[in-house]
Amino acid sequence: MSSSRSPIVAALTDPAIYPHAVDRVELVETHISWVFLAGDRVYKVKKPVDLGFLDFTTLERRRFLRGRGSPQPAARCDQRPEAAAKARDRFALAMRYIERRDRPRLLITSGVIGSGKSTVARQVAARLGAIVVRTDAVRKRLAGLALSERHPVPFGEGLYRPEMVERTYAEAMSEAAKILESGWPVVVDGAFSSAAQRRLAREAAMRAGVAFAVLWCDAPDPVLAERLRRRAHDPGEVSDAGVALLPEHRARYEPPVRESNVIRIDTTAAADGVAAAALDALGRRAS
Repeated sequence: MSSSRSPIVAALTDPAIYPHAVDRVELVETHISWVFLAGDRVYKVKKPVDLGFLDFTTLERRRFLRGRGSPQPAARCDQRPEAAAKARDRFALAMRYIERRDRPRLLITSGVIGSGKSTVARQVAARLGAIVVRTDAVRKRLAGLALSERHPVPFGEGLYRPEMVERTYAEAMSEAAKILESGWPVVVDGAFSSAAQRRLAREAAMRAGVAFAVLWCDAPDPVLAERLRRRAHDPGEVSDAGVALLPEHRARYEPPVRESNVIRIDTTAAADGVAAAALDALGRRAS
């Protein structure tokens, strides 16, 4: 299978879809695999090929990754249980990306800064096998900046001036549309602060003929402020938004109270519980 014809390769070579900081993605192709060098992490996808001496034409055969018949990672992690658990999680995620999804759908997050949108997006996407498009990453890529570069500015200025916001959301939805066309579910992680931005996403879902929902994330402002203070010291954080912007963002945010297909999520609780509640609500809407 040629990389030029694979929608999986096209999606995974885009730095904006990764949930961690990635400036560029380098693709290394062998006769049996695609290897993606994404920031400080490496992702490997087995090709569905049959070369005689090996056969990866079925998902089950690709599950046996270098493990002499064992579906567990071949890396030796027996002396570090936490590393073994992390390795298993990453291999499971890789296998979900190999499997083609039966039901593409478009989900977007919405909420003020610090409301847990990125955490919810990652957790929900991991459980659905969806691809995340993060508007913060798209914005910096459009501006030619490294994801780790911080540019705190007053509300509505710099990278967050109206014309840049419009360009960012248009690009994010364009990327989401391409992924949906390839048959994969997508979670667009962004504030989607206005009804107009959410309408853009809703119309994209209608054009693609897929299900749509808004994951409206919120928590009390003291909780949000504390998150933003902690986030300011995280070297891996992509967002520029700081605690000083919270009051104005709250004042300008347009809550989706009268919009359809909105799931309101109180993100005060632990991330796993929040994601489970969101998935339960999505399941009820699909049934």
